Amino acid sequence: MSIDITNLKNTLAKSYAEGVPMFSHCYGATEGIIGLNMTPLQEEEEFLLTASYTIFEFIPEKDMSKPSPKTLFINELEVGQIYEVVVTVSSGLYRFRLGDVVQVTGYYQQCPTVKFLYRSGALLNLFGEKLNQAVLLEVLNDVITNVADAELIQYAAAESTLLTNENLDGSKDKQKQPYYIFFLELKFDASSSLSEDLQTIEFGKLIDSSLGHRHHYYRRLRHGNQIAKPCVHLVRRGTFAKFKEYILENSTATANQIKMPQKLRTPGMLTFMLEEAKSKI
Repeated sequence: MSIDITNLKNTLAKSYAEGVPMFSHCYGATEGIIGLNMTPLQEEEEFLLTASYTIFEFIPEKDMSKPSPKTLFINELEVGQIYEVVVTVSSGLYRFRLGDVVQVTGYYQQCPTVKFLYRSGALLNLFGEKLNQAVLLEVLNDVITNVADAELIQYAAAESTLLTNENLDGSKDKQKQPYYIFFLELKFDASSSLSEDLQTIEFGKLIDSSLGHRHHYYRRLRHGNQIAKPCVHLVRRGTFAKFKEYILENSTATANQIKMPQKLRTPGMLTFMLEEAKSKI
């Protein structure tokens, strides 16, 4: 009943669930059921919107940052366009912005089908580039394949503008241009011969190159020397499990509500991850 934003399905397919068909039968959230998977054997999951149970409105991607954006109803959607989902449900939520961004893929009879792209709150945005989770996950999987035999367990990213005097990021504390900071929890193949330092250096270079290839605005910012190369930290196994405990202790979220953030939004979150990265060495 969930969206696989961390590519967990592929990880399971290579280990515990090898040979077992896997799919999400619905697109669910704490706020309700958003869609049903009508083609479970299809590799790329698409969901039929549950228009009988939920009143949907949609904010066009270009208007998401506006304080009072115009919304569209389900009959006004266009195939191929990208929208943020707004729901009204019988439990009491009225015109609630989920923060989920979807793309309309087609129609099942007369109702639109969508695929999940990213969370609006997880955009990396230093100079208006609005780098989303879908692009980041493609980049990270591409880089991991090229650097070493490894699997991505979990990741988080932050903008260097979160750095303070208390949590300055070692090698880049004197960097004038802002940059992205990545924390990667990986499972390496036993035959991997790369040292930890070399892995970190190579990951940084390849993430920078892949981002430039996949995102023209990022490429323009790099060429204009407006942002610096990303900084990468490899963290030990179990770091994100500890991070989840940290979030529970420092927020009002409960264990069944928490969604592991792919973007670190507070100096406290960034400090926690930097300390974990240092403790591994």
